[in-house]
Amino acid sequence: MESKSANSSLFAIIKNKKVQKLLLAMKSGKFDVIEPVVKFNGGVDYPALSKFLGSRENAEETIMILSGIGLLIWDIVDNIVVCPHCGSHKMLLKTRCPSCGSSRIVRGAMIEHLECGHIDFEENFKGAEGIVCPHCKKTLKSLGKDYRTYSFLYRCMSCGSVFQSPKIRYLCDNGHEFDDNNITIQNVKAYRLNPEKKGLLEQITVNFEDLLQPLIEGGWRAEFPAAVPGMTGAKHDFTFASWSKSSEEGKNPPDLVGALHMSDSEADATDVLAFWAKAVDVGAKRRVMMTIPKMSEEGKALARAYNIEVIEGKDAAELQVKAKELMRRIIENERKEAAESEEEQAKPTEETEESNQT
Repeated sequence: MESKSANSSLFAIIKNKKVQKLLLAMKSGKFDVIEPVVKFNGGVDYPALSKFLGSRENAEETIMILSGIGLLIWDIVDNIVVCPHCGSHKMLLKTRCPSCGSSRIVRGAMIEHLECGHIDFEENFKGAEGIVCPHCKKTLKSLGKDYRTYSFLYRCMSCGSVFQSPKIRYLCDNGHEFDDNNITIQNVKAYRLNPEKKGLLEQITVNFEDLLQPLIEGGWRAEFPAAVPGMTGAKHDFTFASWSKSSEEGKNPPDLVGALHMSDSEADATDVLAFWAKAVDVGAKRRVMMTIPKMSEEGKALARAYNIEVIEGKDAAELQVKAKELMRRIIENERKEAAESEEEQAKPTEETEESNQT
């Protein structure tokens, strides 16, 4: 189990339905690597995450959370230059003369006369008798002996210098200009599940859709996570909330609310009290606290006093089995109560009929 410092990140994972869906997919082996794609307009994106989470922003946030608790490890697969001032990856490259800084430079194939050292563009060496040096007027016959060629070089039209590589200036789409000495390199990373953290993945992947399935099949409405307004006007967050089929949407308080506590330490009386206060404010009829790994004896005693059901599990799999069984019992009890209510309503009618016959 992770330390307390990671507890807030774990809660963010548990309470985010889309992240849970992604983790369940990773757990089932649907994909092993989260591959990046680099586009000029969009920058670095992760299509697999975007598909699950709906946006690049959600994907980036999820990567930070999962990397922060060690579930994901990364490999550098590419890099891009970004502006050191604003982080933009959209930019133009501007060439400058390394000698005088002028932007008046031209590029092309060149010839160097080895005897006199003159370098110029190929077209300036063309003469009536073949290749002629425009500087000393000698005819050049043998490649490698009289002259050599360059596929391309640069010449500054301001100072006349010839060079292989110009000085590069960058101009981003926000107007910031900088040179090679000030560029920022952004590493592009691919992410994959950390094999050493498979135990943690098992612990935190609670499939609430499956857990609440008995209620949903019984006609109940379920939300996970849920933000429920209380009588005080405050909105309270629960791991899930559910309303029976007889409840009118938006008007009735939830019939059941649940909270998941995950930590390296036991859930205690303070946690129970905080959950109870929220559940009372929203008018919940039933309350369930689920804990990984367990709750203290003091907490259990307080939970019994406040009519809160406690489910403990050493990991998400065990917790899910126990919680799902509770949901089945709730539906069975609802059906039994409904049947008993129908029987009670039928009794006066039968007694009246017997009295009339008499």
